Amino acid sequence: MIFRKLILISVLAFGSSNLLFSQIKVSQYDLDFQFDFENERLSCVANLSINGRGDTLNLLLYRLLKVTCITDASGRKVDFTQNVVSFEDFEKLQVNHIKIPVREFAQTKSTLTINYEGTIVGYTETGMNYVKDHISSEFTMIRMDAFAYPVQGNPSIQELRRLGMQLFDYNIAATVPDSLKVVTIGKLLETEQKTGVVKYKYQSIVPSWRIDLAIGKYRTLSFDNFRIHYFREDSVGAQRVLSAIRQTKLLYDNWFGKKELTDFTVIEVLEGYGSQTDACGIILTSTAFKNPEYTEELYHEISHLWNVPHKDRAPCRLESEGLAMFMQFLVKGKIENNNYLEKMAQITLEKVKKQIENNSDFASTPIIEYGEKNMTDYSYSKGMLFFYILYHTVGEKAFFDAIKGYYDEFKDTGSTTKEFAEYLKRTFKNYSVDKLINDWIYTNQSSTLLLNSKVKEDLWK
Repeated sequence: MIFRKLILISVLAFGSSNLLFSQIKVSQYDLDFQFDFENERLSCVANLSINGRGDTLNLLLYRLLKVTCITDASGRKVDFTQNVVSFEDFEKLQVNHIKIPVREFAQTKSTLTINYEGTIVGYTETGMNYVKDHISSEFTMIRMDAFAYPVQGNPSIQELRRLGMQLFDYNIAATVPDSLKVVTIGKLLETEQKTGVVKYKYQSIVPSWRIDLAIGKYRTLSFDNFRIHYFREDSVGAQRVLSAIRQTKLLYDNWFGKKELTDFTVIEVLEGYGSQTDACGIILTSTAFKNPEYTEELYHEISHLWNVPHKDRAPCRLESEGLAMFMQFLVKGKIENNNYLEKMAQITLEKVKKQIENNSDFASTPIIEYGEKNMTDYSYSKGMLFFYILYHTVGEKAFFDAIKGYYDEFKDTGSTTKEFAEYLKRTFKNYSVDKLINDWIYTNQSSTLLLNSKVKEDLWK
């Protein structure tokens, strides 16, 4: 799953800089969910706080979710249109596109109340195999990836990239049978018990770029400021995940600079649903809980907490996913005291060579153009090899000093891939890395190098 999180995560996760906003912005979500598990349906009252001026607020919902009514802060009905449409640059992906004229009341701050209902059956038909989301008493997932709540934007991959990672606050309420538990990455405010049901109320801890809500037979493990929501049968795995978090956090704090985490949450989700990172938490597939060999997903996701926001209109994601993949393999080797990085570098080399031989576009396209050509999946594997070579070229200390320096310099302003590449050239001016960067980031010369490399050592020696 980590090798291919597929297109929606590639578009939205740590997308463009949060400096790139539309004129109208949703600054807060207040969502109140009701579930009919017998008929596999949900209904929601969504209060959206919007800031800014503009003519139209565009929202996207799952294709089988229908808006029944929209009102303004005074309770007056607001006109809107809704149509199930395909993404203009991803035809298989269909959403309910809602258009709301807001000129007459969108001044500086307004509130809209949107009532919607329907069902969700995932997006696996599009090739987004991790979006298996559906309404079930066994396990239910409500998240951005399935457009289970109104996501701001138009049905266009490129436009969502341009819109980027917009941060917002949220309050979530969800009513479920008392045999189930609702968990989010937010802070639990209270629960309201009634006959046979319980209402959970959560609040965002820090501004977030996504909402993730899971429903199932959960238990919770807490230690200091860490919280693990896990399935009842995975208590041993939860302890192991907690230990791995603490170990990984110590390594990253040492390498990248200490990062304070308050109320950091991990939510176990079913295998195949994909692991993802939020501002103060992680969704982690059950594979990592059931099999110690797959804890490396956690190493990958935690590294994203140090990501620098992208400023590219279409980020190639070298600095996020390529680096995260490298860190995933490196950390596993450090914790287990083995040569896992070297093993996976050889495996990745063989994989990438086959991809080059079988895909002429991959062979000819420089990494910096992956975003524009919707090829960001390749940033995982080829990006990992780039950082592997850089690591061996400059040595571990210089490598991590540089990554830390990059984070410190650009964490607030964001960076383009070109700025990252030029930063590396400046930082490593005594290591002669200019050719490496030109061959791997700016041109396709790395493809020739890869095809001529029989073993991993050929890459950096």
